Amino acid sequence: MFNRRSIGALVLCAGLLLNSCSTLITAYLVNELLNDEAPRYKWTGVVQNTAGDPVEDVKVEVRGEVSGDDNVAVFSDTTDNTGSYSITFRYNGNISYKVRVSKDGQVLAEQSFGEVEKGDKTTNFTLQGTVNATISGTVEDSSGDPIEDVLLVAASVDELDETPTVLLDSENNPRYVQSGESGIYSIEGSIGAYAIICAYHPDHGFAYGYAEDSDGDGSVAINLVMGAEGSHEVRVRVVDSGGNPIVLQVLSANQQFRLRLDTRFNLGETVDEVVSAEALFPGLVGVPSDSHPQAETLSVQATSLGGFAEGSLTVPGSTYEISLLNISSNEPATAIVNTANPLAVDGDETIDVRVN
Repeated sequence: MFNRRSIGALVLCAGLLLNSCSTLITAYLVNELLNDEAPRYKWTGVVQNTAGDPVEDVKVEVRGEVSGDDNVAVFSDTTDNTGSYSITFRYNGNISYKVRVSKDGQVLAEQSFGEVEKGDKTTNFTLQGTVNATISGTVEDSSGDPIEDVLLVAASVDELDETPTVLLDSENNPRYVQSGESGIYSIEGSIGAYAIICAYHPDHGFAYGYAEDSDGDGSVAINLVMGAEGSHEVRVRVVDSGGNPIVLQVLSANQQFRLRLDTRFNLGETVDEVVSAEALFPGLVGVPSDSHPQAETLSVQATSLGGFAEGSLTVPGSTYEISLLNISSNEPATAIVNTANPLAVDGDETIDVRVN
């Protein structure tokens, strides 16, 4: 006769057996796709851009997957000059399928279909952004002098509040270049709605720029201005509509604001990876991301002599985006920045803010 302990042991053994069988079945299903006896069908389609033009030389994959199995059966083709692809894939009714479009390791589009019926399939893609973009520009200091040997890495986003996707080369390493003697750079890759450039140099910190390929011609211009290494004090001066300092005043509720210095993106870890892999900047102590700027905020409610806000910020040399927020919320304030924005901090700085 079974006691409770015996029954529990049997249940446990049955559970382990089921899990083991499930793992074996999962592995079997994926491996079945690699069997020459598996049925074969065609997956075809056309890849185009938003203007309706064919996109040539992008990779299209039909990927067979099963939940719980890291193995993926991949069948692929490259689009021709009409944007067309044709992929022979092996079929199993218990496999989940997806079709992916990529260029140099960067995923440009993907559709998941789950389990599909037997037969040939057709999937067309319209790609956002630019597949073969050239991002170029100059890197200068705040005096307009070119900066040589700046490391530049590229990334892309479809929306500015998204996490950037780093552009990769054919070996899935981050794409990068270094600026020449005249500060000029050029880098190629596939971008979404916005191209992003991150610049780094030990003497100048970090700088970011972003832009759209608004006319769809594959050319994106991003010029960067960089700050200088070291820690610098940033003060805020409040002025009226005529540019005159508002001295020794407690600002009215609708005039008060929070000033925020930040970088919209953070590609510090990617810069670390490139610097380490390519042995750039010999003698550099630590890693570049150690000096990556953090968001800093200063609340401005009253002014002292000269119209300066009480308190200041100490920040590392870098280039910062300036935003003004309502003192009691994250909504934009009515005040206006009268200083260059973004601001390349290369010494102690004063930011003029105009209030009505």
